[in-house]
Amino acid sequence: MNKKAFFTLIVCYFFCSGAFAQELKNIVIFGDSLSDSGYTNNFHNIDSGWPLIPGDLKEVKQPTFTSPDKGNTVWIQFLSQDNQISSTPNNIYTPSENINRSVKPVLDGNNYAAGGATTVCKGLGNKGDYTPPPLGPLREGENCLVGQEDIQKHNQIDSYLKQHQNKADPDSIYIIWGGANNLFIQLGYFADNRSILSKIYYLMKYKVTGEVLPDHEILKVESAAEDIASDVRYLIKHGAEPRNIFVVNLPDLGITPAATENGIDAKSFKVELFNSLSGAFNEKLASNILPDSVSIIDAQKFFNTIVKDRKIKVNGVEYSFSDVTHSACDFDGPNALTCIPKDYVSGRYDKYLFAGQVHPTSYTHKVLSKYIYSFINK
Repeated sequence: MNKKAFFTLIVCYFFCSGAFAQELKNIVIFGDSLSDSGYTNNFHNIDSGWPLIPGDLKEVKQPTFTSPDKGNTVWIQFLSQDNQISSTPNNIYTPSENINRSVKPVLDGNNYAAGGATTVCKGLGNKGDYTPPPLGPLREGENCLVGQEDIQKHNQIDSYLKQHQNKADPDSIYIIWGGANNLFIQLGYFADNRSILSKIYYLMKYKVTGEVLPDHEILKVESAAEDIASDVRYLIKHGAEPRNIFVVNLPDLGITPAATENGIDAKSFKVELFNSLSGAFNEKLASNILPDSVSIIDAQKFFNTIVKDRKIKVNGVEYSFSDVTHSACDFDGPNALTCIPKDYVSGRYDKYLFAGQVHPTSYTHKVLSKYIYSFINK
């Protein structure tokens, strides 16, 4: 090797992209359906209508909230495969009402995310069959409703610590992605609990200012962001290294088919209501409530870029999308946990952004895995 080539090799070793990249050995996930890779491992056995993957009459659809595929369907699965590390669900300490219903508590992996989970207390489940464990412990002064004690004590972070001698491994990467279900609960509150006069007030406010910002609901979603920040501090207190903790913010919920009525109207009161809550959550999360050295992974930017350009470039590779407004599944049909896109075998829905009313497709998850890794690998 001549001197010039040798010098080039040395320079590239120290300064080329990835030279100082952190080796990814173990990753721990806390979250909801956006990260759930199979927490409800027994649902298909108690639901007689659980679908099979088209083209394979023996394989049931994975219990993940995205479009079906053979193999990986959720971002953490794709990320783990790319980096040759283990990633399986963990449901060992599930709330008692789940046992032998939706959950067989035998999975002891590193992904604690459970579909429907809120930051604390009771989330969105299936009465009698499934109640998701919340992400983390209560903050000082917080309380759950009476009867939710068993659910809260099985929160994901304490479940992790219980299985690891009450210590958080300082060398592990921790990713926390939650809050969306807190927002959906508040959207339900607005629809079901606001008076007619109150709704008229906010509608008129929207007509005049273009904003909604319902006060009660905004305070609740800001509290959810505070819960996430508390989870971060809790992990650090138990040994996690701050620079190894990553918090994912929320997409603008107004881009989802649920908000736009499956692409019919991208500029409406409903869209602005959805966006006002996700925007308040993200603003609170970014307002210095997280400890120094803890990074925010910008999912809001990821999804907005795709909706705007129908493509996104990650690490120099461009990924295109065929549809960014409609759901691949029947809009009025089952949610992404059990829905199958029409003409699934044809592949015509493979590059849709959304699988159902709010959940992304497995293709989106695959691209998202590259995006998330680009933050970890900085």
